[in-house]
Amino acid sequence: MNKRTLTAYQIKWIAIITMTIDHFGVLVLYPYTNNQVIDTMYLIARLVGRLAFPLFAFMIAEGVFRSKHPYRYWLRLFVMSILIGVSMFVLKQFRIEALAGNIFVDLSFAALTMILFKEKSWWIKLFGLIPMSYVIWTSFAADIPNYLKADYGLYGLIMMLILFLSYTNTFQEKFSRLIGLSHQSNQRYILASVALIMMHIVWYIMALVVNQGLLSSYLSRFVGAQTYAVLAGYFIYSYQGDKGLQPKWFQAFSYAYYPLHFVVLYGIYLLTTSL
Repeated sequence: MNKRTLTAYQIKWIAIITMTIDHFGVLVLYPYTNNQVIDTMYLIARLVGRLAFPLFAFMIAEGVFRSKHPYRYWLRLFVMSILIGVSMFVLKQFRIEALAGNIFVDLSFAALTMILFKEKSWWIKLFGLIPMSYVIWTSFAADIPNYLKADYGLYGLIMMLILFLSYTNTFQEKFSRLIGLSHQSNQRYILASVALIMMHIVWYIMALVVNQGLLSSYLSRFVGAQTYAVLAGYFIYSYQGDKGLQPKWFQAFSYAYYPLHFVVLYGIYLLTTSL
């Protein structure tokens, strides 16, 4: 297979599968991590899972860039954030709190920021600072319940905005010169993959330099295992901008899968504890 032939449909499946492996590690394997074999399986599951968020983030940037109805696209994400938030709230009443934050808060608020930044009017662009500010606030405020909180927070927001900026001609021209490439329109995904890697390098350096306070604690959260997220750059590099042969049912499936796979995994966890 040509090394640059991945479609959007294939990348979405890679993101779904790696996310499922990650959550299998958290929900099913983690309670049994005192065993050496389980420890290894858990570590592998979490490392594989580091690929998921960057790929979802990239697909959000791609969706905003290509959508003919960007606000309708955002609305689907926002409705999902409400539904997932309500589900998390209900589960919390039964003392079930497996998630640190609501991932659809990350995705919907970043998508809205991108959409507003795409507007031609500067005063409309300024409204993009509102969803940005909310995500940043939830990253550092300790008293926000998980169902209202962005899961990846500032880290995820920066990643999605960098991926989104890689679509702009100004970014492509300047970044191409920075890394020594001649600017060509078909290099968008090469630049996006390199930008993802460079973001993590800068983040890692900042985590080393800032060694105290709330910011240090937050920066440290996304180093270590999270550094493996840079491997998602290969799949972004391999993407050529083709949607692929996506079945009609897939869009509904991709939204429904997120809550449903938690139900299945939690069911497996309950089954294993009863054996």
